[in-house]
Amino acid sequence: MADVHCRFCGEPTEIEFFHEAEDINGRLMSFKEASAKFVKYGCGFQEEEKCTYSMVDKNRAIEAEALQALSEHPDDWFGLQW
Repeated sequence: MADVHCRFCGEPTEIEFFHEAEDINGRLMSFKEASAKFVKYGCGFQEEEKCTYSMVDKNRAIEAEALQALSEHPDDWFGLQW
């Protein structure tokens, strides 16, 4: 599976998780809704709260922020494979 990264902490998330993500009320989100919330909130997208985790990977966080600003399509967020 391919990972996308949180723009706030750099934590990886499998892109497939957006197909099965639930919101804070247990409602299944659409892939589009989950990925849009991921851009806005990062790791806290299910709770609709901005990610407050400690920095995991600063370079990945910077890269994720740039990729997510350039495209709304999660398939474009994979970035460099270092």
